[in-house]
Amino acid sequence: MQACLDRRPGQESSKSTSLESLKSDAVTMQARLQPSNLRRDPEMLPAGMELISKIEEATDAACGEPAGLDRALLLIGRKHRGALQ
Repeated sequence: MQACLDRRPGQESSKSTSLESLKSDAVTMQARLQPSNLRRDPEMLPAGMELISKIEEATDAACGEPAGLDRALLLIGRKHRGALQ
């Protein structure tokens, strides 16, 4: 996500705003997704995975199709969402 934001400096678009919002959410979620917190509240894990999926979809839309691990996360998120529907 940061690499995508870095490629779009100063661009005030809804995609950039969405990425900035997701970045803020990711910082907050990262603090919550510590092993000790997950043992107490395992329901946080699906919320974390959903956030990762949203980030991958947003960066795909804003900066183009990702490669490597980001592509894998994007495809996993899409497959998971399709299985839920």
